[in-house]
Amino acid sequence: MSCCGQKRQAMRAAPRPATTTAAATTMTTMTTPAVRDGAPLAQQTLIPIESTGVAPITVRGATTGIIYRFVARGRVLGVDARDAAGLLATAYFKRR
Repeated sequence: MSCCGQKRQAMRAAPRPATTTAAATTMTTMTTPAVRDGAPLAQQTLIPIESTGVAPITVRGATTGIIYRFVARGRVLGVDARDAAGLLATAYFKRR
């Protein structure tokens, strides 16, 4: 039954898609220019929020819609002040 071997060989020879690291994903999310309520994100107040969970977590800010990606426990991200209260109301985040 050489057919299975041929499929494995074809898979090995096929180009693999490019991968990104979790850190690169986080940096992209946090550095992408965003405008909310007419003001650039850089001009809005950011609150340092730390992830307390053991697994990576992605959340969308309830007020701004900004996506925050925490890749590991202890990771600190700048969260828009309007989203911070919602994140801090859970057991997964704390103010740093």
